[in-house]
Amino acid sequence: HLSIRRQRQMCIRDRHKDNYPTYAKNKSAEVSRIVRIMIFLHDPAPGHQLWIGDKFCTGPAGSWFSWQGSTKHMAANLGEMDRYVIQLTGWV
Repeated sequence: HLSIRRQRQMCIRDRHKDNYPTYAKNKSAEVSRIVRIMIFLHDPAPGHQLWIGDKFCTGPAGSWFSWQGSTKHMAANLGEMDRYVIQLTGWV
């Protein structure tokens, strides 16, 4: 599944783990095999954050980061402009 996500200014997605209930049901996939990939659509801006586990993920436009299953992660936009990413969900 592919989606373009906008995170508005001052939006925080607390540290959490995804359950993927609809995706897992529709694809008959086990949560432990589901993978999520985030691709940055612009260079980093002050206040834009992505954390996967205990790793701060940053890089220029086109950089991508992924996690599998119920890995804890969080995203925040504490900056002055919206943050855009491509989000891919699949399974292995």
